Parts: sequence; C-alpha cells; structure tokens
Amino acid sequence: MIVSRLCRKIALLLLLVVGRASSASDELLAYCELHFGHLTVRMPIRAMQFVQRELVPQVEAFEKRIGPGGTFVRSMDDRALAKLVEEYRQILRHADNHRGAEDFRHMGDPDIKAEAEREMAEIEARLLNDIRPFRDQLINYLDPPPKKLVLEIDAAGGGTDVERYVSQLNALYLKVGKEKGWKMEVLQAEQKGDHPQKVTLTVEGAGAWQFLRNEIGAHRVFFQSKGKGKVFTNNVLVAVRPQVAESELKMPDSDLEITTTTSQGPGGQNVNKTESAVRIRHKPTGITVLMQEERSQVANKTKAMVLLRQKVKEKQDEEKAISDRDARRTQVGIGRRGEAPRVRTYNLQTGEVTDHRINQRSNGRLDGLEDVDLTGFEEGLQDAYLDDLINRRMP
Repeated sequence: MIVSRLCRKIALLLLLVVGRASSASDELLAYCELHFGHLTVRMPIRAMQFVQRELVPQVEAFEKRIGPGGTFVRSMDDRALAKLVEEYRQILRHADNHRGAEDFRHMGDPDIKAEAEREMAEIEARLLNDIRPFRDQLINYLDPPPKKLVLEIDAAGGGTDVERYVSQLNALYLKVGKEKGWKMEVLQAEQKGDHPQKVTLTVEGAGAWQFLRNEIGAHRVFFQSKGKGKVFTNNVLVAVRPQVAESELKMPDSDLEITTTTSQGPGGQNVNKTESAVRIRHKPTGITVLMQEERSQVANKTKAMVLLRQKVKEKQDEEKAISDRDARRTQVGIGRRGEAPRVRTYNLQTGEVTDHRINQRSNGRLDGLEDVDLTGFEEGLQDAYLDDLINRRMP
C-alpha cells in the first residue's frame, strides 16, 4: 500500500515537472472555457480560437521552413507574431498541466489529492500572470498603437457649463498622463471666457493609445445649476487620432500662406504687442490655423503646422469615407461629430459614473470630472475592445 502510494506520488510529481504529452489545441481550448471561468481575469476564449485558427498556422509554416533551432529574423511583425503565439502556447501548456493535475485530484489518496489541488492553484496563479500580457499583445498586434497622438476635448457648441467640463476633463487626462509617465503638451486651447471651448493636446508614451482610444466619443455630464437648482445634461466630445507625421502628408511651401500678427487675449505686453502669433492657410483646402499659445513666433509656427496637418488629414479622411459610412464609423478620430458613440455618464449630484460600453458603474465623491477614478474601468474596456477586434474578424 505504501509502495503503491509512493509510486503514485512520484508519477504526479513527474507529471507536474515535465507536463503531459501535448493535447489537441481545440480540446484544451474547450477545457479552458469550462474550467477557468472563476478566474479574476477573464479568459479570452474567442481570441484564443482566433489565434489558433489564423495565426498559429502562419508561425508553424515559418517554423517548418527554418527548421529546428531556427529563429525569426525577418521583420518586427514576424517577431511580434512569434512572441504572441508563444504566449498563447504557454497558456495552453498551463491548461494541459491543470487538466493533468485534476485527473490526479480525483484519485482516492488524500495526499495525492492535496498535492494536485496545490498544483492546480499554482497553475491558476501563473495563468493570471499570463492572460493579461497575451491579451494586450494580441490587441497591439491587431491594432498597432501609434507612437504619437493628438487628443481633442470639445464643448461642441455648448455653453459655459460645458466649457467648464472641457477644462475638468482635460485636467483628468493630464493627471492620468502624469501617473502613467506620458509626455503631454497643450497644442491649442480655444478660449474666450473663463474656460476653453476646445483643448487640443499632443500625447506620447507607453500605453497612451491603449488608454485614450477608450475615451473617444461623447461624455455626458449631469449637473445642477447653481442659480435655478435645475438638473441639466451636456456632452463633451473627445477625439483621438494618430499625429500626422511630416513625411505622411507633404505640404509644399507653395501651398501655404503664412502671416504673423499680434496675439489676442490676456497675456501681458509681450503677448499683445509683438507679432508672435502665426496664421497659416492651406490654399488647396482653405483650412486656416491661428496659433498664439507660445511667446515665440518659431514655436507657434511649429505648433501651427502640427495642427494644420491634423486638420487637412482629417478632411481628406472624411471626404474619402463619405461613400462608405460604415468605414467612417470605425475610423480613428470618431468622437467629434453627431454620430459620436456614448462613452460615459457622470452624475455630479450622486457621484455615480457609468461606462456604457461595459455597463459598469462606480460611486464616489465628485466635485468635478478631474476627481473621476478611471482605473476600475480599464480591464473591462480592454476585454471589450479585444472582443470588438475579434468579432470583426470572426463574425
């Protein structure tokens, strides 16, 4: 009896060290769907099915060509694909080992059962560490993040109350950017009163696109008027686009009409008396940009060219998409027109924030939008975004 128990324990330990022979991937995917629903991180089954069906064959074909011990030495895309598939295979190896440990858990020996349950818990912990990197790598492979972004926060013609929330939402994003280590710079703030009607920023940093793409659309604010005590609703629109590189959109000097003028508005004698403001008109489209954010004429011209490229590229994209409305709804930069999707509702009276994409709510004291904590929404939004990417490819 003792020898038999010892043999079974040795067999289990050997299994946990070297793993079982590789099982069919579809069986392991089914096992994942059946046994890992309780994990605190969602197992992206459809995404894994997509990888198995569409991406694994590409890697296997290349592995066959290069032979044993070969490495991916081609493009960055090849290496990214190989790394992604390896992450997927690692998850399947965890599932295979988990299934093997579960087989031993059903044996009568209490020591073997305890050892198997311990190993299953350890495997699940390793899964939790591996699922997020796999998910994020797959998202980045299917939707490569731009290096630099332009973020716009727009009152969209609303009154002074909406402009106040433009300022607060801008403060929220600046706070998030500081916490995440992004480089953020105000490109232009269109302001007539106490608060800007629209703020345009450049954003650069790790994870900026992954976060900000989830902010594209209409942000609805419930607020109470101080004077009449009535509750009002207004929308702030957010748009995010890749920053247009100079090499991507050529603008010959002959297409530009550049003039200088004195800056308008507050700012002291230097701002109002020196010709530091720059106005650039793009002759082919008629688009004009006035930049007076900086004291230096050179700095204003540089910023004006960045903003002008964005506006011209956007106009070109919109004209190209007129014949295909579905394409326009999915293009990067949606959020500035009437078709903007509803993102969140902020109820400043109750402190409740509702994200409509994932039907998730949070509660807390809100003196303004800059007090909103978006951390609790990030995981759900990443999962939802991956679902959308996969659904486009696997109807």
